[in-house]
Amino acid sequence: MPSLELDGTPRAPRDARRFVDSSLDSWGVAGDRRDAIRLLATELVTNALLHGTPPIIIDARRSGVTIRVSVRDGNPTPPSPRPFDVEAPTGHGMLLVQRLSRRWGVEPAADGKLVWFEIDAGFGDLADAAGARVSSLAASPPSLQ
Repeated sequence: MPSLELDGTPRAPRDARRFVDSSLDSWGVAGDRRDAIRLLATELVTNALLHGTPPIIIDARRSGVTIRVSVRDGNPTPPSPRPFDVEAPTGHGMLLVQRLSRRWGVEPAADGKLVWFEIDAGFGDLADAAGARVSSLAASPPSLQ
């Protein structure tokens, strides 16, 4: 499984996107799914930078049509999506992960936690799939997985 240890500087999100891009190139992932994977990977890395502790390691793997990206950091406290606040300048990253991914979760690790998401890189319009999930979320908000 490809992985990259990030340096914990403001360059880390950029380095994570380049790493994810390389993996997505090798798997032939393009279009809106590629954009969503890059965005969500950046959100997880940014959360690890702001709220986690080193080391910060990003992994990417493919199983069939499913792409899974995970970010490990040294802080065992799991992230939690906050209610959307249009006036808040931050705090929307985990809501994006929750709404754009097929699945996401947090796993304890011996040295912190692992936060991950999955997106199917198969054919079809990601916006339609995400839109259906957003509609169902509005009716019944999920709990933290």
